[in-house]
Amino acid sequence: MAYRIKITHRFWKSADFLKEKYSKDEYKEIMNEIEESIIVLRNKGRLPEEYDDHILRRSPFVGQHEYHVYDDDVLVIY
Repeated sequence: MAYRIKITHRFWKSADFLKEKYSKDEYKEIMNEIEESIIVLRNKGRLPEEYDDHILRRSPFVGQHEYHVYDDDVLVIY
């Protein structure tokens, strides 16, 4: 079953700060990993264990999911 996922411009814009922290190649690798993980979510509805996908329990993101990419350096909240 494929899920419908809407990725906003605001979502991609929120990753701009990574350009300052990582090299151009690292940034590209991070963005590719995020895109690939979103495709997996869309197609399967969940992520493999390696992403450490879990539900947040603290404000302001209670009930939303978070997972890790790029050796746990980058968090994605959905």
